[in-house]
Order: sequence, then C-alpha cells, then structure tokens
Amino acid sequence: MFIHVTMIGDGTPTELRLTVDRQLIKDEQNLDAHLRSFRRWINCLPHIICPVDAHFLIPFLRDAKYNHAVALKKLEAFCTFRSSSFFCASGPFTISAMDYYLKSGFLVELGRIQSGTTFLLLRLNQWTVADDRSKAVLWQFLYMDFDRLMSDPWVQRNGYGVIHDMTGYSDKTHATCRLNREKSIPAVGHNPSIYPIPGVWSIYFNGPKRMSLLLPLLKVCSEEFGSIRTLLVWGEMNKAFNKIEGLREIMPIEYNGENAPVQELIVKHEQKFKAYFTERTNWIGIKVDETKRKCFEDSFPVQ
Repeated sequence: MFIHVTMIGDGTPTELRLTVDRQLIKDEQNLDAHLRSFRRWINCLPHIICPVDAHFLIPFLRDAKYNHAVALKKLEAFCTFRSSSFFCASGPFTISAMDYYLKSGFLVELGRIQSGTTFLLLRLNQWTVADDRSKAVLWQFLYMDFDRLMSDPWVQRNGYGVIHDMTGYSDKTHATCRLNREKSIPAVGHNPSIYPIPGVWSIYFNGPKRMSLLLPLLKVCSEEFGSIRTLLVWGEMNKAFNKIEGLREIMPIEYNGENAPVQELIVKHEQKFKAYFTERTNWIGIKVDETKRKCFEDSFPVQ
C-alpha cells in the first residue's frame, strides 16, 4: 500500500511514495488516542520528568511502530542520557559555544536522496584540532542537532545516513582513542540507539585500515549498529555513489559531488539549526531521579 506525500524543501522530491503496511496507516490515523495512552504510561514512571507534548512524544511512538512498551523503553533511555552530566561538561549553553559548533562544520546536513533518507557529513578533522573543552562543546551540540532531526517527520519515517570523513586518521591515532564522550576521538560516530530515529547508512571515508576489522565486530556485538548498512570508502566516493542512488547529487563538490561547496552547506545548516531552536527549546527540563527509579525491565517487559 502506498501513500503519496508532497513536501517542499532543499533536496526533497516534490512527491515521495512511502511504502507502509495497513496497520501503520491505522495507527497514524489514531495518533491522538495513542498519545493519550502513552502519556498515561509515562505518568506511571515517577523517576522521569520530561515533556509530554506531541512534538516530543511522536518520534518515540513512530520508532516503536506504536508499541507503547517499546516506545517507553526508548524514551526512558533517552531521558537518562539527556539528563546526564555529559550535557554540562562544556558548561552552560551559550551563543558563543553554539556559533563555534556551527561555524566549525563538524556536522553538516547534506540533503535527502530519492528514497527520502537524510544524509549528514561528520567532518572528524574538526575534532582533532579542538582542545578538550571545545570537544565537549562539539559533542553537546551534535546531539542538539539530532534533537532537531528527531523532530523531522521525514527522518522519523525514512531515517538518516552519516558520512564520517576520517581523512588524516592513522591506525595508531585511532587505536589510542579513549572511550570517553568528552575527550576521545569518535571511533564509530554517535550512538544510534539513543535517538528514536532509524539509522540507515554509516559510510566511513578515508578511515584507518583497522576499520575493516572493527566494523564487522560492532555489527555482531551491537543489535542497533547491526541494523545499519555500512560502507568503507577510500580515495574517491564513487563506490558510495554507485551503491546509493542520489548520493552524488547531495554531496559537496569537494567530494566529487554535485551539491554546493562545503562552506555554503555549513551556512545553510547554521540557518536551519538557529531557526529550529528559535521556535523550540532544547528540552532542558528532562530529569531522571535515580532514587525513584523502579525496576523498569520488570514493570514494562518488551515482548
């Protein structure tokens, strides 16, 4: 069964045919009822304080295909992460910190391919030149960028892909990175299990050779990462272009793509980021009281 959707935006087809099953269509039509029920589930968790508006809750319901127990488990994990001390590592939210992140081009939104998947460019060379405090800022705002993507209905339904530009990384540099969000070099990017949006592609461009050994292990050990299609590319992006229809059209010209230069895309990304957070908050009121936490697995078993 097909739904025709018309949307307007950079890199977005004017008409996208989305394949969904009949049950999902029925759930979408009963969205208000699902939201009322989901809010009652959330109220049963005294240790969590979070927004209960539709803007915040719908991504969790869609990601779980309207299974409320699964959605609640993801929401609980998300709130635990977003209320952690990690988000205070770089200090309070400031305009100067935000401008540093946006102008660095650490993460750049490229656009959507024909299938509707949104692609992002993660330029890890910006990480290597940052000091420890600046690295904490980059991580903090990277996840704020994913807050924005999480609210996009296109990303909720069609997922996202990340192109990790690891140019300049050696096996030695990559091997010495510490597993610490604030200071380490990102080994394989952000944790896809935190957000209620599906990761579709993870492409590693000019990564160290040891990535060819690391990625298969991660796909076996991580259920979330195992569902993401991965691709290792060295030298040129042609391998990825041949594999993913429409990717060439949204890649910057610096990568032999047909899109605008990286600097122009950084400016567009900055405009999108600021426009989003001008209208919405960063969900700073999310809290988890560990003293009130119940046995979540026993209370809400996932079938």
